Amino acid sequence: GLVSKNVFSFYLARDTSSSKGGELILGGSDSSYYKGSLTYVPVSEQGYWQFSLGGATLGGKTLCSNGCQAIADTGTSLIIAPLSAYNKFANIVNSDSDGYVDCSLISSLGDIEFVISGKSFAVPASQYIIQEDSETCYSAISYIGTDFWILGDIFLGLYYSEFDMGNNRIGFAPVA
Repeated sequence: GLVSKNVFSFYLARDTSSSKGGELILGGSDSSYYKGSLTYVPVSEQGYWQFSLGGATLGGKTLCSNGCQAIADTGTSLIIAPLSAYNKFANIVNSDSDGYVDCSLISSLGDIEFVISGKSFAVPASQYIIQEDSETCYSAISYIGTDFWILGDIFLGLYYSEFDMGNNRIGFAPVA
């Protein structure tokens, strides 16, 4: 009874020049942090806030098809992919065994698009390839042994997230 609704939400501040920091809101959401309306997806498995993706693509090439699973996790910095999706991704971006990528490729790589409840949520190459300096770039997509995607801070910094416990769903919207 301490919060108004069984909802919590996250705004992760990624703009280092902004005076606004990130925010965890207990009991609701703040629509000033996002554009449009939230797109909701039902939780498919309790425990991890797991949900079904309608698919994931990179530059039009399929990384996973309808029914692949994902979780949204503010405790994970990167995006974690299942093995088959990771291998497809690494092949497309031509990363070496340590995840390093040729920096000159960033401008030619397409967006990774995650389909959630029929809507596409894009992550541009400038986010999924981390450029340390003019010659050192590495992938922000990794594999750690899961059979589902983990949409960490790379994704959640682009999309406001609402975890609706009362309706067993998660909502996403582009940050404002």
